[in-house]
Amino acid sequence: MSDVWLDRLWVIIALALLATAASGAAWAVFGDAIRRRRSQWTGNPTPRRCGKCWYDMTGVAGLRCPECGREARSERGLLRSKRRWGWAAAACVLLLPAHVAWRMPAVREHGWVRLVPTVVLVSWPTNVGAWRYEPTGWVGKELEARQYDELLGRVSARILAARVQAYWKSLVPANHDGVILDVGRVVQDRIGPPETGDYYQKMGLGEPTIHVVPHAGYVERHTREFGNLLEGWIQAENQVEIECRVVDIGRFLVLEASPEHVRRARGLIEMLGDPRVQSSALEWEDLTVMALKSWRHSGPTTDALAQDHADRVRRFLTEVVASEAWSDNGGSDASVTLYKSTFIINGPADLRAQSRAYLGALHDGVSTRLGPFTAACVPNMRPEYIAMWPVHSVLRAWGARTVEELAEESKREHPELGEPDGIWASDQADHEAENAFQSLSVRRIYDIEPDEWEHDAKLFLVGDMAVLWTTHTDLINLVEAALKEAEKGPRKDELE
Repeated sequence: MSDVWLDRLWVIIALALLATAASGAAWAVFGDAIRRRRSQWTGNPTPRRCGKCWYDMTGVAGLRCPECGREARSERGLLRSKRRWGWAAAACVLLLPAHVAWRMPAVREHGWVRLVPTVVLVSWPTNVGAWRYEPTGWVGKELEARQYDELLGRVSARILAARVQAYWKSLVPANHDGVILDVGRVVQDRIGPPETGDYYQKMGLGEPTIHVVPHAGYVERHTREFGNLLEGWIQAENQVEIECRVVDIGRFLVLEASPEHVRRARGLIEMLGDPRVQSSALEWEDLTVMALKSWRHSGPTTDALAQDHADRVRRFLTEVVASEAWSDNGGSDASVTLYKSTFIINGPADLRAQSRAYLGALHDGVSTRLGPFTAACVPNMRPEYIAMWPVHSVLRAWGARTVEELAEESKREHPELGEPDGIWASDQADHEAENAFQSLSVRRIYDIEPDEWEHDAKLFLVGDMAVLWTTHTDLINLVEAALKEAEKGPRKDELE
């Protein structure tokens, strides 16, 4: 018998034992009551029975049992249902072999220690508080394995987080604080669609990615990612290396840092968990949290592709809005951290307002002119202007195809593959849009005021939006006119 069928057999045995235990316990506790209720439904009188020896006292006058001599307190005491607690306990004993059978596939792979419930492991009277750094002994090693396999439930993770926090209190400096943060809601709201890679493999374009369904383990994996982001955000916010520690345990994070950093982390998590952040920017102290979702074309996407696009938006943000102030560019006045498609901006109020305006214009997807922008934290800064235009029709005129067109072409050329993978078509459409925009820029845009493009102007493609940053307003009108002319497509000499 193959391993797969053997595992299935153990599962069937476990379900059979569980069904037997449940039905046996139900019969022992509720069987007599059901029979008495059925007797009432058929119009028969409810039998009177002694509550001690269960002698049938139908027709017996009074409340005293002639069999054992017990006298009931009232007539109601003779109408009680019989509970067979011994049989119920025997039925519950079957839960133990049912648990063993259910865990046998894991036991065959990892050993008999997998029979121990996780809640027992995290409550074991040993120093499990140090398990992430010193996984010694069978308890520590098994906890390490279950954390890696994402098998910690919510209750077990909460208990373990409390024990880790207690362990840290004996080690951290007196001026540090420790806190347990439940970030399950924050990460679960931002779990993207499942990854898929079948089409890539069929076309010879790479290995397939893992098909992921959002479940408890998936949330734990994103919690680990969020923990890394939180630690990086604390460091970026302070611009210097500070002492802090973040450990993920299930859907919880244990944060050890100064009281001020703990307070800031709590505030950030509260903002990220606020459902309003999906539709509007939230402000708290010197932080702005803003989600950006609907800024690119309407093709299918995955968590990885959406993250890649959001990374590009973040990079362009630090280049077009007071670039000298951002920590990414060597500045010390502002920082931007990206979690999925949510931007966490830390800096002066005027710079955060400019960032909100830029991201909001990208979200709206219409022709916009912003500025003049200046930042008090950047001395002698010249006024900056940002203009953006939707260029979907321009890109099509210069050879970029839509997601639907690419999918249809793939279906025609490779009918043996069946329905095309929309993710591949979406990714390919982005590549063609980039190439078309680069060709357009070289042939039509960069010849306009060529001296300004070296230091005073930048042009980007963000989704379906062309974004121009410049310090000269006259260049905006020239670029806009060039883009309108480009809707006619390339000239014959430009195609050679």
